[in-house]
Formats: sequence, C-alpha cells, structure tokens
Amino acid sequence: MGCSQDKNEHEQIIPFQCISDQSQCEIITKFGAVLVKFNVEKVLAELPFQIQLEFKKDHLLSDIPHPKIINSVVGYMEGKTMFMGKIPLFFNRQLEGDEDYSFIAETMLGSCSEDRMTWRIWITLEMIDVNYKDQTTFFIDVDSTRFR
Repeated sequence: MGCSQDKNEHEQIIPFQCISDQSQCEIITKFGAVLVKFNVEKVLAELPFQIQLEFKKDHLLSDIPHPKIINSVVGYMEGKTMFMGKIPLFFNRQLEGDEDYSFIAETMLGSCSEDRMTWRIWITLEMIDVNYKDQTTFFIDVDSTRFR
C-alpha cells in the first residue's frame, strides 16, 4: 500500500539468542558471566532490534555480591569499520519472577555505503551496595548488513 512498509519485510523476531555475526556471546566479567543476545537472527540496518544482557545464574562468581544489586547497565554502539557517531543504548531491567538477571535495550542501526559493517557495542555494568561500588566495561563486535 503506497509508501508503507510491508510487515513481511521485517526480520522475523525470535527468542533472544547469540548470533553468528557477533564476536562473542559469553563475556566473563569481574561480576560473573554475561550473555549478550539478540532477538533477530541477523542485524539489518534501519530495522529495530533488541539486545539482551543476561547474567548466568550458574556461573556467578562467589566472591561478588548478588547480581540483583547491579544498579545500571549503560552502553553505546559505534562503527568499527567506519565512524558513524555513537548510538546510545538505554537498558531496562527485566524481572523474571522475583529475580532480575537481565537487561534489554531496543535500538536500530543506520545504513552506510558498505553492504556489510562491523559495529562495536560498549557496555558498562555498575554495582552498588551499602559498602560496595564498582563497575566494569566490555565490548563485543557485531556485523550488520543492508540486505537480507
């Protein structure tokens, strides 16, 4: 219909998973293991997608506080192969029953002149407790394409 986009053209949304176009899925931080997952099979330019950070319950480091006190997750994406500015990521805590082990951000990438582009996703985790404040930063790379 006219200029409206056909709903069938959108990448099918799937359960969160690691994708083949990302450099790492599981990152070991000083707070424990974190999985970085996507709700699409392939990251396509100019189509929204979500990024999930999931704290692995069975791999939490015993010498750190419980992940419930992770107060914030902030991040941004920037082109690794071509500078296109920084795209902020706003993560929201997701509750699963009475436990909260994941954060989700929805975002979208711009299209560039290259058919395939590598993006670097920077993520900072901050933990705060009464007598404890610490943060750690890590990154992963993920490729996007302009076409399926």
